[in-house]
Amino acid sequence: LIFSRSQKIRAIESLGADALLEIHFDKAFSEKSGEEFIRELVRDLGKIHGVCVGADFVFGHKRSGDVALLKRLGAELNFQVHGHAAVALDGELVSSTRIREAIRTGDLDAAGQMLGRPYAICGAVMTGDQIGRQLGFPTANLDAASLVLPPNGVYAGCTKWNGQFFRVALNIGLRPTMATSAPPLRVEAHLLDFSGDLYGAELEVEIGAKLRDEQRFASPSALREQIARDVAAVRAMV
Repeated sequence: LIFSRSQKIRAIESLGADALLEIHFDKAFSEKSGEEFIRELVRDLGKIHGVCVGADFVFGHKRSGDVALLKRLGAELNFQVHGHAAVALDGELVSSTRIREAIRTGDLDAAGQMLGRPYAICGAVMTGDQIGRQLGFPTANLDAASLVLPPNGVYAGCTKWNGQFFRVALNIGLRPTMATSAPPLRVEAHLLDFSGDLYGAELEVEIGAKLRDEQRFASPSALREQIARDVAAVRAMV
């Protein structure tokens, strides 16, 4: 995923939508044809005034529905259909595939431009092994298992918690200095000047400049010294 479910909901809300209908996706639903889906939607909602989709939009089992089908059903069931042209950036079409590739390669500025908002990682804060706290820099371990992520490394970022803005030093990687035989990928956020408990909360971190690649240090004390430099670099950013 590019966005978590909660990020998607907030993005839709920010556009001024009055309501959002979420339909449970399961095997039975996945087997509905495009026409069956639209007819059931009209039946269950009572009235559809208009449908807005991309000009190349397809939907339903085996992609049985498209804009032509929507227009035919719209004429029959009395709703308008708007097939919008694709959006382009730098002469290339914007797509989820292109956004994912930008994130994976670390071109977060391009990802943000295509998303229409700054790129951010959002996840629940999980219980960690307290290594960051032992080093003097407690971190919030984000559950980002389902998300596409930028390249491993240390990033500057920011977040809001309880209405307050915090700068963030964010580490994405395998923690090679502390690595076990099969280390899991971790996303760890150190909130500057924060004290409190975030366990179980959802945290959204907007990611900015990359400070450095992930690296292995000779000792925990050497790692601690580098983290201190990372935090100082984040603090110095405007």
